[in-house]
Amino acid sequence: MNPPKKSLSLRISARHRARPIPPKPWNRHAVTAEYWKADTCGGDNHICFLYTLQNNTDEDFRLGSSYVVDIAATLKPQKSFGSFADKQPTLEYPVFVPARSRALAALVVSTYRVAGRPDDAKGLDRFRAALVAKIVEDMPNVDGVVLFDETDRYQIDFPGGWLETAKAGGGHE
Repeated sequence: MNPPKKSLSLRISARHRARPIPPKPWNRHAVTAEYWKADTCGGDNHICFLYTLQNNTDEDFRLGSSYVVDIAATLKPQKSFGSFADKQPTLEYPVFVPARSRALAALVVSTYRVAGRPDDAKGLDRFRAALVAKIVEDMPNVDGVVLFDETDRYQIDFPGGWLETAKAGGGHE
């Protein structure tokens, strides 16, 4: 009876060693984002959401076009992640935030364009207010954006501050 016990224990330890190591959990606090404003970028006036990123770690944080990231919408009523359909934002690369520092970052929606950006300050305030109202109208269930950095396992929540801006009455800064 002793030999079967030895073979049984060897099988159990071999099975235990073959189990994959689970990935570390997403870190939501390493890098945080604060909404600054919605604006247009580029000659075609596509929409960009500008944020301040705060690196809360002791290491520099960087993202480039070769990094593996997933971007999803944060949906209000469902409190879940979803897709943007034809308004998928991309992060403007490169992103570099030194340790314990802040830097600006832009989420760009190149397929979402708005015409008629004025050059004067008063006209720009009205334009930004109309832009924010359009964003709220076009994306009523979107509460923000979430970025998953596969390399560092960071989850960066980009809050949707455009709704508060619209409620406050405009897009002036």
